[in-house]
Amino acid sequence: MGMVQEWYRELYAAEEESEEDRQLRKDVLLLIDNKLSPHQNERLRESPEDKFIEDVVHSLPKDKSPGLDGVVAELLVLGWRFMGGDCIRMVKKVWRSRKLLTRDNKVRLKGMLPGLIDSQQTGFIAGREITENVLSLRLAQEWVQVTRQDAIFVKLDFQKAYDRVSHSFLWDTLAALGMERDNIDLVKGLVEGGVSQVHLNVGFTEAIHVMRGFRQGCPLATLLFTMTTQPLMRLLRREESHGRLKGVNIGGERDLLHQIYADDTGINVTLSEEFFNNLHQIIKVFEQVSGARLNMSKSLVMPLTPRILPTWVHQTGCEIATPGVSFKYLGFSTSSPVNEQQIVAGIIKTIEK
Repeated sequence: MGMVQEWYRELYAAEEESEEDRQLRKDVLLLIDNKLSPHQNERLRESPEDKFIEDVVHSLPKDKSPGLDGVVAELLVLGWRFMGGDCIRMVKKVWRSRKLLTRDNKVRLKGMLPGLIDSQQTGFIAGREITENVLSLRLAQEWVQVTRQDAIFVKLDFQKAYDRVSHSFLWDTLAALGMERDNIDLVKGLVEGGVSQVHLNVGFTEAIHVMRGFRQGCPLATLLFTMTTQPLMRLLRREESHGRLKGVNIGGERDLLHQIYADDTGINVTLSEEFFNNLHQIIKVFEQVSGARLNMSKSLVMPLTPRILPTWVHQTGCEIATPGVSFKYLGFSTSSPVNEQQIVAGIIKTIEK
């Protein structure tokens, strides 16, 4: 138990930041130009609307034990037309309670993300689908075969992505995205001060203070994490615009370079040791400013066209996709070269389960 406890204590401990780290973060965050407007900030700090409170009450889980007041959810729903007004007035007086605040802000913030976060991030953003990432990879595979481009697909694996986010990086990123100080303070109240225990067969570990990452089950966690990927996307875009990184050209002004779903990051990059090393340097910069850690041994490299990869690819420490053998990407089967029969067979097998 002691080893497990120490491992989690180290995972959730805040890392020391040097002046160089803070300056580098400041430089990276200057790349962000999408901002929340003053009106959107005002929306985030408003009290919840009556309809929202009613919807929350009606969505409460049923057949659960009552709280300290002895009132079950079913009673609130059945008696809403008699006690709804009193309930709404009571909630508005204490509306900053953690659960209500997180659910209310999740609804509001989610509606703002499409105009705030680059389109290459499809995770938990209204109007965007996980299938966009899969179709993007498929498009890259088919296009390089038609145009005879030499390129690889790199699937990056970040260790404990949600748990490793530096809180100071989160606050600075929210500020760079235009969130005003009082709204950031509200988020701090929801994220900071968490304490966890790990449940093992022999019992629970001692309490572990969570100094980075997100609270278990926090409704805002997925949206906040999505916002912290914006600096990485802007780093990739900058390196591409400077010619230090090149994706798959599909005939437009910009190459098909990256697609991200939450923390699942896929990069299409021209097969070049220089470009791959530049990509690795970008990830190192992101690690330094955010607290993220790339797991090279669990990251995967797949040639987008059938070919023998050069020696330097095998020396990266990444897993190499076996030609013709399918693997899972965001729950979908793919392979290089594309094996339609194998992929369809995998889909049928999944459905039959």
